[in-house]
Amino acid sequence: MNEREIVVSTTITHPRFIEHNPQCQGVAIIVVNRKNDVLLVQQRYDDLQYGRIRGQWNIITETREEGELVRGTVWRAIQEELGSTPDDFSVLRGTYRETNDAYNACLSYGYFYRCIALVYTAHSNRDPNTLFHSLDGEIAQFSWVPFHHLDRYDIEYGARLILDNYFYVV
Repeated sequence: MNEREIVVSTTITHPRFIEHNPQCQGVAIIVVNRKNDVLLVQQRYDDLQYGRIRGQWNIITETREEGELVRGTVWRAIQEELGSTPDDFSVLRGTYRETNDAYNACLSYGYFYRCIALVYTAHSNRDPNTLFHSLDGEIAQFSWVPFHHLDRYDIEYGARLILDNYFYVV
């Protein structure tokens, strides 16, 4: 990927005009705490269909279910992937994004993500492994990572693309 290539856009497509299959849509959620650390989750299992390897780190993602609105998918992801309720999170204003064709060109699977950043508003100083738990067991562990230390982690490629230029999109 060209370092300056933008893979997320602030232009949001109305759900009725999305050309992708509902099965190829999802949400990508960047969770930060009050110290602006990013929550990374470590993959417990390989999921080679989506380029995920056991032990890699990722952001929270969830596949949209048929007829589900984006907001519902986000809150379902928070419940399923973190074992939390929406009450502990607030939307970071101005962070709605969606992936674009440049994102899909970088990956071997065509997937369309609606993206958002959420602030975890409780217990920023506690170990995230005591705060969160994956209901489906897909996540091995959780880590709060300062933004400037993300390069120290083996992050799944699609998540890395989003993180690398998410907050730099105008």
